[in-house]
Amino acid sequence: MYNDKIISLKNGLEIGVLEFGDLNSNDIVFYLHGFPGCRFEPLFTERFALKNRIKIISIDRLGYGNSSYYKDETILNFGDIFTNIVDTLQIKTFKVIDVSGGSPYLASILQLLKKRVKKAVVVSGLSPLDNEDIFRNLNIINKFFLKFGQKFPKITSLMVSFVAKTWKMSTKFMLLWLKTFMSKSDRNLLNTKDNHKYLKKVYNEAFKNGVNGVKKDFELYLKPWNINFDEIMTPVEIFHGNDDPYVTFQMGEYLNSLYKNSKFHEIDGEGHLAILNNAKLVVDAICNDN
Repeated sequence: MYNDKIISLKNGLEIGVLEFGDLNSNDIVFYLHGFPGCRFEPLFTERFALKNRIKIISIDRLGYGNSSYYKDETILNFGDIFTNIVDTLQIKTFKVIDVSGGSPYLASILQLLKKRVKKAVVVSGLSPLDNEDIFRNLNIINKFFLKFGQKFPKITSLMVSFVAKTWKMSTKFMLLWLKTFMSKSDRNLLNTKDNHKYLKKVYNEAFKNGVNGVKKDFELYLKPWNINFDEIMTPVEIFHGNDDPYVTFQMGEYLNSLYKNSKFHEIDGEGHLAILNNAKLVVDAICNDN
């Protein structure tokens, strides 16, 4: 059973929201999707959410799915926008699961809403780009986009938009792209019909109103996060596959070094899509208060 809705914020933005799991639970877990992604991304965790009696609330980030595009979005002001979201939903305290490209936005939330976030879990998380070691083992295409993007952000942003538009037009091209640049374990996951159907649902929804969300995300990834990690004492558990050339294992290690109250978990033999094989592990981690 799902509750799929659109909420209107005080600043006029509209946000796509999907609620599932135990809808009567006061144990709330927000889910921040990857790049690209949408509110449908965490649906594979439903049975584990029900087992643990938690309600998962997944939002479309700005420019994706049912959420408004906001040209003045920054990593820092996303924390203010998210505060508006949880206040509109009348939620005082909560936990957060963040996957891949949701990491900068999680950091913004943790910096601003220190006392309201009880715990966070990061899976295959992107790190700031100010550490040369994170580019080690990164696949050639992602390294090109990030390195070239730091020098020529406007040109690279247009290139990323073009790729996103091809994903929007062709699921086959999207799958071919991922299979080419992801790990063997990821390719095995991408070869199943169920995952084809799942990814098609996620990306079709993500891009239904265009690719502005992808374009804005990429532009913000290239910039300094301007997060004071020394202020963040929320417990954070970080899970990262050691065979991830898409968002490297070194990025996970770097994130772990930035957060002051974190635990790092290496997932042996897994790639960027590690959460698909380890959903129970991740949900159990967010539910464990120890």
